[in-house]
Amino acid sequence: MFMKAQRIIKSFSWLLTVSIAFLMFPFFGMMTVSADESELYINLPDGVVGEEYNQNIDYIVGYDWSITFGELPLGLEIDSDSGTIQGIPTEAAEDIEFEIESFDSSDETIFVMSYTVTILSEPVVSDVLSEPEVLPEPEVAEVLPETGMLYVPIPLLVAFGLLMIIIGAVLNYKREIKRLKPKIFISFVGVLSILSSIGVTAYNHWDDSRAEYISAQTTQILHEHIEKIEIEEDEIIQLIEIDGDFYIGIINIPSQNLELPINNELSEEKLKNSPCRYTGDITGSIVIGAHNYKSQFGRIPNLKYGDKLMITDATGNEHWYTVELTEIIDGTDVESMINTSYDLTLFTCTMDSVSRITVRCTKIEEI
Repeated sequence: MFMKAQRIIKSFSWLLTVSIAFLMFPFFGMMTVSADESELYINLPDGVVGEEYNQNIDYIVGYDWSITFGELPLGLEIDSDSGTIQGIPTEAAEDIEFEIESFDSSDETIFVMSYTVTILSEPVVSDVLSEPEVLPEPEVAEVLPETGMLYVPIPLLVAFGLLMIIIGAVLNYKREIKRLKPKIFISFVGVLSILSSIGVTAYNHWDDSRAEYISAQTTQILHEHIEKIEIEEDEIIQLIEIDGDFYIGIINIPSQNLELPINNELSEEKLKNSPCRYTGDITGSIVIGAHNYKSQFGRIPNLKYGDKLMITDATGNEHWYTVELTEIIDGTDVESMINTSYDLTLFTCTMDSVSRITVRCTKIEEI
């Protein structure tokens, strides 16, 4: 019995080695290679001109930190005691390279690492004043836009991978195939499938985090701009332009602690960053679509009858809505999505991206 168990464990030993190597991928994913391919650089989070930057190199304990090669972007400095890079950038810059060195209490070098950081330009924000109040209707395709993440391949890859690994282990245990290569190939395919599922899951998480960061930054800019708006009594601000993108306002879902910008134009690229207006207008009936990221519309199936939502338009007016119902609409049924008497419709993809989870709301008096 012991020998049988030993053979099974041995057949999985190389699989464990591959898995451990794969777990190191997130660390290497943070890195880039210099032009001469002789040095690795860790990419620090981007900064923005005029906004406070604070990044701590907190995974190494050091006592004396300094820049030994290159220089930090203008406005930033490194705290020699903590290794924190901080300050307010004053000038845009791309891929600034520098090297940080740290010494311990006996002046021995304990840490040397190269970094890059990019400082983005301050966002250009402007208002769009126009009449009439109703925005032009965008073109609507024959099918509803896809707003789903890559969920379907994950369970399929896991199931297939486990099956291949089990088959490979059984063949090795029973010695049905005397040659080693077929058994290794079958097991390798299984491991590759499972690693692929992990890779897809990691990508989904990264993509969600990326969209969350962009939406949060855009929402903050919109709030700050709306608070400063000064207009005449008969003027209407329909859109706010931020670096070439136009936004109609901000949607707030209090029950989910969710606040997101609403892009005026729906496209595959813009949906990756924030919810988008599909059809309609806040003054009448409006349909808004977004990806099923957890940080966007991924949780709208949890909305219940009577839950409240609010849209703040570009002028700063608040429009309140209450949830009436949730329904599933086929991805090709455009008519059912847009021809509605409800004042507000939110939609996102189901897990398989075939249908659309749709939340219908009616407008209510300000609460």
